[in-house]
Amino acid sequence: MSVINTQPLVGASGQSTGPYTLSKSLRFRSSASAYLSRTPGSATNQKTWTFSAWVKRGAFGSSQGMFDVSNTGSQTTTSVYFISSDTIRLQLYTGPTTYNTYWESAGVFRDPAAWYHVVAVLDTTQASQTNMAKLYINGVQQTFTYTNFYSAIPQNSNWYVNSVATHKIGSYYGGNYFDGYMANVQFVDGQALTSTSFGSFSGTGGVWQPIAYTGSYGTNGFYLPFTDATSTSTLGNDSSGNSNTWTVNNISVTAGVTYDSMTDVPTLTSATAANYPTLNPLSTTNGTYQDGNLYYYGAGAWKTSSATIALPTSGKFYYEAIVSGSPYSPRGTTTGYGGFGVMTLASSYNNSTSPNLTTAGLFLADSGYYNNFAGSATDSGVSLANANVVALALDLTANTFTFYKNNTSIVTGTIGVTAGTPLIFAIASYDSSQATFKPNFGQRPFAYTPPSGFVALNTYNL
Repeated sequence: MSVINTQPLVGASGQSTGPYTLSKSLRFRSSASAYLSRTPGSATNQKTWTFSAWVKRGAFGSSQGMFDVSNTGSQTTTSVYFISSDTIRLQLYTGPTTYNTYWESAGVFRDPAAWYHVVAVLDTTQASQTNMAKLYINGVQQTFTYTNFYSAIPQNSNWYVNSVATHKIGSYYGGNYFDGYMANVQFVDGQALTSTSFGSFSGTGGVWQPIAYTGSYGTNGFYLPFTDATSTSTLGNDSSGNSNTWTVNNISVTAGVTYDSMTDVPTLTSATAANYPTLNPLSTTNGTYQDGNLYYYGAGAWKTSSATIALPTSGKFYYEAIVSGSPYSPRGTTTGYGGFGVMTLASSYNNSTSPNLTTAGLFLADSGYYNNFAGSATDSGVSLANANVVALALDLTANTFTFYKNNTSIVTGTIGVTAGTPLIFAIASYDSSQATFKPNFGQRPFAYTPPSGFVALNTYNL
């Protein structure tokens, strides 16, 4: 199970200690059919291009587009996407039986804690079909499996990227929406570049990190930093100098659980911009994950999902969740309940079959607070309703906690484990028909200011 423990896994997560840091990412919720779109005003180089993006995955095991130009009616596509086996494929297709060629990575990419730097290159000027495409992940050129159906791709042939057709980021072939986060998305029209144009190895252990691209973007090239969240119309602003702005579709900057402008980034930028935890789809096989792994509901009674980053053994940390479900009622009624809190890290590793938050956790649920660390369950007398904001402040040094409801303290106490015991944030869900908690670890604005001295859990604050 992928969990970043007390020390960040900087190599896997693409952390940066250099001067070029990122501040924003954009969340793509496949449940909302989120994607970006743009139609170029004129056709340019349709033989050669380079696409670069930092991506952090949410859902696994399904086809999800990163960069695509498709027409389902005429059965044409040029696409870079994850397939259901979690490999990456660059595909050229003209259907039904004219061309179908793809280059597929040998490696799989299913670490929910990691930021991956993906660079995909097409260059049909190459004489060999096997050399027409290249893929780099975190600075390393990937081994491709080359597959060709029907006719061979002609040298110097034009394809659909840079044509006057709808281009999409976050979708593939009329659907297949990406679920997760993207940052620092760039496209270079007319050049076949390597990953070293966008990143470099530096820092302890040779960590791959972003660098500023200093070359030409070409006519249809663009750079999307996602830094202007004034409105949805500004999220897709192009910072390349070309004004090739993208339209955002089904993406929100309304405060709350649908807010998609995130400070979850692949660099150690600041206390509020770094790699944040999400819920970990590898922590349980029972349930469904959505919305960049910030929404989970279980398949059966009291299934639990833990975070992708474990808490350190000291310090003060805070996180929130929004009660989701209408109506939300106490345990024992027909409308259900969930759990929000913290559990032992050791318990989270055996979570595919047992609901460990309720047996080895400190949590808030329905109308009660429960401290199973201390072997007790106490009805706090506090009822929860749909859209309530609950929060947990953990002082790991003092070994104390406070639960909040709508910024009001409702219960405080001793955590109940020996100080220094490894812990991890977690939520529990009763089943798919019940209300649940949608966590916010700090990658979007908190509803309330954390207590003095408490910070969000991210790799910078570790």
